[in-house]
Amino acid sequence: HTRSLCDWSSDVCSSDLDAASTLAQMALLNKDFEKVEKYYAMIPAGHSRHMMLGTRIGQKRWFDYKDKLRQQESDPSSISQSDIDASLAAAKSYLADSVQSAQPGEVSYDLALGSLLLVDAHLETGDVDQAVRQLESADVAPLDLIKEKHPAIMESSARELFIRETFKIAVKAYLAALGSQPDNSQWIDK
Repeated sequence: HTRSLCDWSSDVCSSDLDAASTLAQMALLNKDFEKVEKYYAMIPAGHSRHMMLGTRIGQKRWFDYKDKLRQQESDPSSISQSDIDASLAAAKSYLADSVQSAQPGEVSYDLALGSLLLVDAHLETGDVDQAVRQLESADVAPLDLIKEKHPAIMESSARELFIRETFKIAVKAYLAALGSQPDNSQWIDK
């Protein structure tokens, strides 16, 4: 047995964690988000599996959100705006939770990607300042990871894609900031 990091009064059996994690991942493959949330909730918040799974859920919810946007573009009556908004809110919540709970030594490619998607999610909801902060100065800041040549990025087979997408989202963030700030000189410099 292992003790829950968030509730010392309860014991959490490691086989229960294994089962909850496996069941959540299986439900995630099927985009059964209701079951995903049920099993995810069984994993204590302070546990490393919680963060890793939260990152994957956030990514899957983000790509589900993007799929729904494309679906709405091709057939506006096929999906409601509230459905799209709920997907974005869920993605942003899972990504923020996992990225913000990461410890400095826990940075993986998945977590770095989650951080980058969180920047984009902030931009989608109009949180430009949050997007720029996440991009440049958060504990898991995509631009810093590239500048530092972090092994999670540099040793990944998706390194070039991550770098290209980070710069693309950075330009998007800086253009959004340029349009929303009275003093544009710092954004022009960037």
